[in-house]
Amino acid sequence: MGLNYKITEIKNGIARVEYGDGSWAQITLRADMTPEELDDIVYQFGPKPAAAPDFLTTGATRFAQPISEPDVKLANGATQLSGLDPEHHARLERDRRLASTDFYALSDRTISAEMAAYRQALRDLPATDGWAPQLQWSAGTGVVVVGVEWPELLLG
Repeated sequence: MGLNYKITEIKNGIARVEYGDGSWAQITLRADMTPEELDDIVYQFGPKPAAAPDFLTTGATRFAQPISEPDVKLANGATQLSGLDPEHHARLERDRRLASTDFYALSDRTISAEMAAYRQALRDLPATDGWAPQLQWSAGTGVVVVGVEWPELLLG
């Protein structure tokens, strides 16, 4: 099931999206985003036919916190690795590193030359010789990306 939507405003890399039912969402954009990725994100944030859970009432005050990850121990990590895509996991790590510095690139901040260079190096990394992702299994941490020469953030 899809959702009809219209982009009503784009400002500072954020698109305001209005859905057919009159609801709306703000979606953070990326310069390298594909139309399919945008459609997927818009769908995820869009209205779905469902009732509110019975614990939720208007005016309720709640405290948001992440759900802790289950402690899953895999008996054979090497078997687990066989079905995983190293390129995908390396890009996820690259994107995580970029996201951790997004605060420094907001339009109301002045980004340092070092931070700008670090962020650009992360974006350019897949096209360099330092990008040969492979996956290894670590009993302590699970799947680990190796074979990537991650740039260092050198703050002066």
